[in-house]
Amino acid sequence: MAREVEDGVAGSIIGLQRSVGNRAIGRILRRRTLQRAVTEDVLTHSVGEYFAKSLTKAEMSQQVQLLIDALQAPKLDPTDRQSYESNLEVLERFAAAHGTELPAASGFHAQQVIMALAADVKGMIAIAKGMIPGHYSDEARELGPQLNWSVEQLDWLTQTLTETARVTLAAQARGPKSAAQFQEVGVNLTAMIFASKIIAMHQSYLRVAFTVFGHLPADILTKRIANTRAILEPHLKLMKTLSPQHVEIGITGLLDDNLSFDFSQWVDEVEDAMKDWRRFTGIVNIVMLAWTAFDIWMLPTAGGGPPPKIGGGMGGAGGAGVAVGGAVLESVESLEAIRQLIAIGALTSKGLVKVLGGRGITVEGPPKPALSAPKDAKPPGGTPDSARPAAGLPTPEEDLVVERYTRGLADLRERLETMRRLEAKVPRDAKAVDRARAAYASADRELQLIEDEAAQRIDGELVEHLDPLTKERTVLKGGGTSATMTGKRIAAKVVDKAPKQLRGMDFADIEKAIGRAPDVISPASKQPGGVAAGHQRLSWRFEDGSQLIIDDPRALGGRAKSADLPHAELHGPKGERLDQQGILVPEGSISAHMTITDYTGALEAHFAPARAAK
Repeated sequence: MAREVEDGVAGSIIGLQRSVGNRAIGRILRRRTLQRAVTEDVLTHSVGEYFAKSLTKAEMSQQVQLLIDALQAPKLDPTDRQSYESNLEVLERFAAAHGTELPAASGFHAQQVIMALAADVKGMIAIAKGMIPGHYSDEARELGPQLNWSVEQLDWLTQTLTETARVTLAAQARGPKSAAQFQEVGVNLTAMIFASKIIAMHQSYLRVAFTVFGHLPADILTKRIANTRAILEPHLKLMKTLSPQHVEIGITGLLDDNLSFDFSQWVDEVEDAMKDWRRFTGIVNIVMLAWTAFDIWMLPTAGGGPPPKIGGGMGGAGGAGVAVGGAVLESVESLEAIRQLIAIGALTSKGLVKVLGGRGITVEGPPKPALSAPKDAKPPGGTPDSARPAAGLPTPEEDLVVERYTRGLADLRERLETMRRLEAKVPRDAKAVDRARAAYASADRELQLIEDEAAQRIDGELVEHLDPLTKERTVLKGGGTSATMTGKRIAAKVVDKAPKQLRGMDFADIEKAIGRAPDVISPASKQPGGVAAGHQRLSWRFEDGSQLIIDDPRALGGRAKSADLPHAELHGPKGERLDQQGILVPEGSISAHMTITDYTGALEAHFAPARAAK
């Protein structure tokens, strides 16, 4: 799989750059063949707004093309590059302010970002190859599924890069009719930038686990990697939708999770647990090379300030660092390309602007978006994400916030357990206790931030949907883990076997995804005419005793509207109520009832024969 991914990047992306470069050289040789003479030569003079005003739209496009061709030359003096880029920015800003589209410029910047992303993918493939289980002990093969997942994501990233490169070239060729295509390119670039960071984060955790496998208990390492993936995967799924709204929600969640602190704390814990300190110092340094190569620390942290330091100094890593390409959010060229795409309105993500601002890079929006959508254009999917299915049900955005809060509650519970265990240990390790207390306080602050943001909303129902969970947070903080089971992560087959986005699914699609008929059907008593008298349910049972239950209830009038409508429930091996992350939640919470639809009447196809047989 890794070889296929690498070949795809090298053949589809790098090859594309070469063909673009060859065409560029030919254009440079023809750069004087304009329709009429202009007042300045953009390749030898600095130009300003006065020059831009003197150009017709066709001439503006020609001058921009001259600059792009020059910038794509195989060898370019740094002074010339700076001059060309400055002139190009002047023309682009003027064009954006006057509603003139410059697809050649937008495509040029997009290609720069695509090439930087391709370099990142090649670097991550190199890291994945270095973690092939055969290079480690046999026990390390237990991490194989996690490595396979990482490679699968790289495969998706490569395919999306290739398709985006194709759309970019097509948009450049269409000229003024390219607005919709460049909107697609902009969303894809944003999604891929953050998807690459998510994959690199997962690889960093995985690389540490592979390296120390055999020196620490296997179950501790495998559980940690699984938990990390459980945090990252929802954000990555949102990126992979390539929907503007979902991508933006995913970025917000990723920034809020503050994994930089979590990673540094975990490495400290592993370091403390290792006996061979000299050997492990070198390992940490190699990990840091991989980590910083992808510039993961560019994500703003909740507390601000520089990223935490990990392990010893950089000495000792020597030439053992991973060979990676230039990172998309690190190289000067790609950062400038991203900044310019935002400035002309081709990239519109607020989360991306926030990240760049966190790096000290100032980005101004377009005076007037040049790449506006047609007036009759409809949002992807046909329905805005802010739409509420019905009163009492969460919007997709609210559902994601509830999911994030639940995940944070699970983190709080685990960190509380760790803190109490270390506090009770004799003799007490003061350093370990302080670190555990800081981790617990960080998790608690994250939950408080979510609650505060929810309370500030003047409309919506987020506070109500969070209420059962916020009450459990209070119980957990006051009485400890013995006072409530909420937030406990439960290993259950149903979490793996059930479709990953149950809320809003149609029952027929759920049944198709499971691939077999329900194991148990419990119909209601029948009224005259065979009509159901009330509550009905069916379920699929799995080998560990966990169940996926589909409930077709009578109206109960409870506060959770989802309990009054057809919905799915996940039950753990001992009947625990779980959300789709496998976290135990209160029975009365919105997370315990994932509302579904039944447009085809497939539920009744099961219930009617069962009622008749009563």
